[in-house]
Amino acid sequence: WASWCAPCRAELPYENKLANNYFKGKDVVFLNVSVDTHAESWQQLIYKEGSAGVQLIAGNHFDSPIMQMYNANGIPHYGLIDKNGNIIENNTKSPSQGITKDITKALEN
Repeated sequence: WASWCAPCRAELPYENKLANNYFKGKDVVFLNVSVDTHAESWQQLIYKEGSAGVQLIAGNHFDSPIMQMYNANGIPHYGLIDKNGNIIENNTKSPSQGITKDITKALEN
């Protein structure tokens, strides 16, 4: 995601609702990796909008190691990763489009 990405920002309230309500107390972490190149813009947006997830900034934009490792070459990008860092699903639905079912299914396995 990025602070300048309108579709990314539109998903934040949905993600916060899932993290704070539906998956609260469950073994789920929402990890948000930003491709912002200006940390100040990123930090200001997180402060203003709030985030229930863990926030990281990838530096190097799409060339950062984490973006390369998980083959994320566009934003917003959603994936499911298990506790060991293995990809369960690398291109899943967004919070507003039904990722809840995918997360629930992953927790059952």
